[in-house]
Amino acid sequence: MAAGVLNSALSMSPPDTVTEEDKFNERKRDILVLVMRFLADYGFLVTYQSLCAEASMTLDQVDAADNIDLMTIVQEFVDYYHSKFGRYPKLIRRNFQPPLAYQGSGMPI
Repeated sequence: MAAGVLNSALSMSPPDTVTEEDKFNERKRDILVLVMRFLADYGFLVTYQSLCAEASMTLDQVDAADNIDLMTIVQEFVDYYHSKFGRYPKLIRRNFQPPLAYQGSGMPI
């Protein structure tokens, strides 16, 4: 009898409401916060302010946890990749053509 009551109570519990889209949006927000913290810490204040305006969010509202930062994440990834594959990852690559926005603008690349 008790098992039947427990099973009916479990079947009436609301389904998990966290969707893949919610997880994706939370991950994007987390990345934005880590980038904002990186920009602020390394003195890219104009870029930080521009990103805050574009994202409608500041580090006054939400900040990175004390034990994590972008540099740590990248370093741990590099260490993991090296231990798993025996070589270092290639995180950036050289573009051989300038971006379309800069072509003919006279801006140095």
